[in-house]
Amino acid sequence: MYISRTFSKLSRVHQEVGIEVEVEGSNLPSQIPGWRTTSDGSLRGESHEYVLEHPVERSEVDKVLNALALAYKKRKTVVNDSDRAGIHVHVNMQDYTITKTFNTIILYLLFEDIYSHYCGPSREGNLFCLRIRDAEYLLELLETSVATNNFDILNTDDIRYASINLKALAVYGSLEFRTLRGTADTKRIANWVDMLLLLKDRAMMFDNPLTILDKLSEEGTGPFAHRILGEYAPSLLVCPDWEASIEASASRLQLVALAGNWTELNFCDEPCCDC
Repeated sequence: MYISRTFSKLSRVHQEVGIEVEVEGSNLPSQIPGWRTTSDGSLRGESHEYVLEHPVERSEVDKVLNALALAYKKRKTVVNDSDRAGIHVHVNMQDYTITKTFNTIILYLLFEDIYSHYCGPSREGNLFCLRIRDAEYLLELLETSVATNNFDILNTDDIRYASINLKALAVYGSLEFRTLRGTADTKRIANWVDMLLLLKDRAMMFDNPLTILDKLSEEGTGPFAHRILGEYAPSLLVCPDWEASIEASASRLQLVALAGNWTELNFCDEPCCDC
């Protein structure tokens, strides 16, 4: 079963990345080519939220971010470091089966503390992007979803402010990652998008979430992390006690991985199937 057959459609599959940029600051541009300017009630003072007019291919991410950077430069924009403002990245999952989508979710949650640390101290434990260590309700819903073969329960505002917003699957057919802090550094935003797409790509290496945890145990935390994170390992594996963090996350995720039989549940991997 593919995401596009279960959840409402966001866009054509090859339009893979959506970006929302929340900004508090001064001299903010009101119009940016390729972006839609909106307001957000959670922001304060001079503020905007810039939303891509439509999702783009991964190869176009630098182009749209360059337009944002140019607009900032022309206006001499100052972006405040506010714990209310964040960068939200949507990764289109409509070309993935449910099982591979769960693989992506599990990989992110394994490295969630490490990814959050990269995003800055204001994002660790932030109420707008809670980690599973901060609020384990997301794990309970994931476990129930797998155990009951019911994905509708993920369509709830109760998990909207998790660092990975799974409600977006129901609404857009995407995974929404809410962790990166608001920043004018578009290169950092581009790197963040690449780091998220890396996990989506790595998810294809595993049959199901159980095999991810099995490989972690078999290879050891360090070798596994370096293999999965690849070129981004030096930037990400600077989080204090990162190995212990991964192991703690793996322990939390075991119940999700063990909740159902991945070969018997209605998680068909055949594109021709009408599950």
